[in-house]
Amino acid sequence: MDLQEVFRTYEVVRRAEKMLRRSIPARVALTQMSPLQSRVAQHARQEIQSADIPVLRTEIIQRAAYQAIHFTGATPSHPDGDPKALQEVAGALGELLEILAVQQEEV
Repeated sequence: MDLQEVFRTYEVVRRAEKMLRRSIPARVALTQMSPLQSRVAQHARQEIQSADIPVLRTEIIQRAAYQAIHFTGATPSHPDGDPKALQEVAGALGELLEILAVQQEEV
């Protein structure tokens, strides 16, 4: 995870908000995470949250299922797909849809 890039990108979003004079519902998506909860990943998440940068609760773990998409075209929802990968994708999608629904209500 490139923590510096997270901070740089979020600053770009903040500048765009000022320029547009409206909120942009940005979130950090933690992807390609190790299946083992490492201290480094835990520290990175804490640093991001300490900077008041919103983070999706769902982490996308580094799985062979995602790499296989490029070769087989089969997504995690395929009958032979990885149920854990499907659960992660569905979780992230659910969070994003919640954010968009709230944004739509505010308009």
